[in-house]
Amino acid sequence: MGSYQNKDDSLEVYLGDELADGVFHQVLVERTGSKAKIFLDLGKSFQDEAIAMSKYKKLNLNRYLFIGGTMQTGLRGVLSTINFEGCLRNFKFGKMNLLRKGIGSPHNVNFQCSPLDYVPVTFTEKSGTCTKTVGTLSTPKHFKGKFMFRTYAKEGTVLTWGSGSNTLQVNFRSRFVEMIVRGQETLSVNFGFGQPSVNKGLWIKVAFSIKDGARGLILTVNGKEDEKGASSQLPDFGNTLTIGNNFVGCVQDFQIDGKEVALSNRDCTEDVQFKKCNVSDHCNPNPCLNEGVCTQEDLSFKCECKADYEGVVCQFCKYIYLVQKS
Repeated sequence: MGSYQNKDDSLEVYLGDELADGVFHQVLVERTGSKAKIFLDLGKSFQDEAIAMSKYKKLNLNRYLFIGGTMQTGLRGVLSTINFEGCLRNFKFGKMNLLRKGIGSPHNVNFQCSPLDYVPVTFTEKSGTCTKTVGTLSTPKHFKGKFMFRTYAKEGTVLTWGSGSNTLQVNFRSRFVEMIVRGQETLSVNFGFGQPSVNKGLWIKVAFSIKDGARGLILTVNGKEDEKGASSQLPDFGNTLTIGNNFVGCVQDFQIDGKEVALSNRDCTEDVQFKKCNVSDHCNPNPCLNEGVCTQEDLSFKCECKADYEGVVCQFCKYIYLVQKS
């Protein structure tokens, strides 16, 4: 919203819900004096809008304009450290379209937008489960799989291959994703300092593979890799995949050996939803009052209150202070 003498005037505005649906959404920002109007999908039945007021009536735009994110760190006024991944078009500032070849300094930008095959599956409860039989899994000499997931839960199990003691599992905690094989071999990819944690609602890309006659294990998460050799020949895990059964969030683009694993109603329990990703960050904006700390609890939230406050959203003071007139 502007700055003066190194003091920023910033405001966070949230519009829309479930926008990761594979279609283009229109955002329009109009500023007149100190008032800014923000519109989402103007003219459509699900349009949303907000008004933001600034301290300043005039802005001197004398800095860089970053589109889709920035490779620089520590920039004043830049709240997000997460770059955009997806497609943009008709990015206009005034009447000028800024997304054209020859404009600016693009980095990792493709001026074509590939069609998105967006078929997400939402697990609304920890009991939600999908079970799929894939005939090619029974002899894991060479094997690879991949999927994407997003969640706000602190921990969970996304994938289980096999049953009993002969299993391969992909689990996550807030700062890492791990693959546990047969309860013995563990591969882990950590999310380091400055990176968003796993449970921030972003799509996490996971790839896993078995090679070298089932003795080599590889786990790749968002491009970071962990590899190790198994202590012995891996067993036959069978041909049954279980997705969920201790997971609240969304999964999509599930593939085994390059072939799509399509999920349907007959593969899953009733608390699994299709063709939409129905998870939200219930802690943003923070619903907890009086400086309470919000943590996501599956599809709800929990407030940790300061010592003097209590209640669902820390709305009640524990003590009554009486002021006596002198």
